[in-house]
This record gives sequence, structure tokens and C-alpha cells, in this order.
Amino acid sequence: MCNFCYLPADSNKKISNNAPSDYIFILVPEEHFDEILSSNMMPVKKAIYKKNDYDSFLNERARLILDFLKILMG
Repeated sequence: MCNFCYLPADSNKKISNNAPSDYIFILVPEEHFDEILSSNMMPVKKAIYKKNDYDSFLNERARLILDFLKILMG
């Protein structure tokens, strides 16, 4: 669940078999980076993507998803 993201087929093909550091900053416009990632419950810490830090990505995304679920559950 924490490593799942909806992408259009053409975007998915572009990033196939590439590290996040190779594609995230190309696919996500700098001027909307925080907004786009936040709206998808993804960490906005750029260092996570630059370093391809998968463990930090999963931990941070899990926290964001859980925080969102707590809000929904009241």
C-alpha cells in the first residue's frame, strides 16, 4: 500500500526500472512539488528521493497515510 501510486500509463512507462532520483524531479514540477506530493500522501522531503532512501520513504508515507486515516475515523 505504501509503495502504490496511480500514474498514467505513459508516466509509468517512462519511469519503469529507474530509481526515484532519476525521475521524480522530472515528472513533478518544482513549483508544485510539495502540493502534488502532499495530495498523494507522499513525503515532501526531497532528500528521500535524491538518496533513493526507500526505507525512509515507506516509513514517512505510512505515517502520512495513518494520520489521514485517523482523521477519517474521528
